[in-house]
Amino acid sequence: MKTLFKSYETFCSMLDNPANLSFSFEELCSRVRVSPLDLNEILREELGLSGMELLAALQAPGRV
Repeated sequence: MKTLFKSYETFCSMLDNPANLSFSFEELCSRVRVSPLDLNEILREELGLSGMELLAALQAPGRV
């Protein structure tokens, strides 16, 4: 079984692929096989954003 940190790393790697940005946070968590609640906790600690906030920022038009 993957550790939670490994799941976080996998999730972050998935965000490098623009095609994955069309998925919801819950769908991405399902693909990584991690609980959205658990991953949200790490994202808030590391980035100060929830998974949904992070995806919204990455999906925003005109982002750099």
